[in-house]
Amino acid sequence: MKTKFKYSVDRSVYKSATIYTEDGGLSTIYHNGDRFITEYYQTRIANTSDEEIQKAYDGKVYSKEWPHKTFVDDEMIEDALHWLASSHIRFTEVKADDLQIKLEKDYE
Repeated sequence: MKTKFKYSVDRSVYKSATIYTEDGGLSTIYHNGDRFITEYYQTRIANTSDEEIQKAYDGKVYSKEWPHKTFVDDEMIEDALHWLASSHIRFTEVKADDLQIKLEKDYE
């Protein structure tokens, strides 16, 4: 049985969410004035500092439009989680302070 994969969601900005996963995954969901967009960043981050997040923003990014959504909902969060951690099927949300990011090199 697979263990639950930990993640945290920052909903502090109106009409947006930032998802962090325990392996350094990062995804943002925001409203561009016309529709919601999810951006999935391929580069993993070592922590949530501005410098690390900028590295992810500067790397490869994939996106998905949500033309009929009016707010960030569970479907959008789950979509981001499944993109960021496709091999996991069970997730558990934790507070940002309780999420310890572990990159692959930390598991060795």
